Amino acid sequence: MEMQVTPSEPLPVTPQRPRSPKLSGYVMTFVIIDLSLSGIRIILGLLGIVAPQAIEPGNPLYPTVPFELTANISIGAFGILAGVLLLCKEASGVIFGWLKVVLAVFGLGVAAWQIVLMTGSEGAGQDSAEALGDTIFAGALLLVCAALLVCYAIAVSKAAKVIKARKAYYAAARGLGSATVQEFPELG
Repeated sequence: MEMQVTPSEPLPVTPQRPRSPKLSGYVMTFVIIDLSLSGIRIILGLLGIVAPQAIEPGNPLYPTVPFELTANISIGAFGILAGVLLLCKEASGVIFGWLKVVLAVFGLGVAAWQIVLMTGSEGAGQDSAEALGDTIFAGALLLVCAALLVCYAIAVSKAAKVIKARKAYYAAARGLGSATVQEFPELG
């Protein structure tokens, strides 16, 4: 004999509370990679302070040294600051991340300037084939750096969305107490 159970009243539907948004693996990966590269960059930038003594004033690269040092040290410092703050999910990390992107574009411009100066002063014992090879290699290296910078900018953009969603989540948790996925679909 089968027994059927019928509830006397329907089960209550409880609203699903959203989870706190977390940084994606993509964002975490690029932020951690950038932290390590920024650390290396700031060390090399600080070591580069002795570069003006190694380059003769008549060298065509001599005028680029202060710009390169400024770019490297500031990119490294703001990169470390942005990385730590982004890992802590702080909104100021996004600001420092975008500042680092702008400084890195400046650094790429300085590198391109140096390539132009190096190819213009071809009389350093290189034949035209060797100079062309060096220029192609330097250009390819600039493209790789630009691609990594674009990936980092995407990571900062994604982190900004997560941090904004976390802010909305915690505001809802404090103010409303019963925020649901329906009320904040971007948090679901």
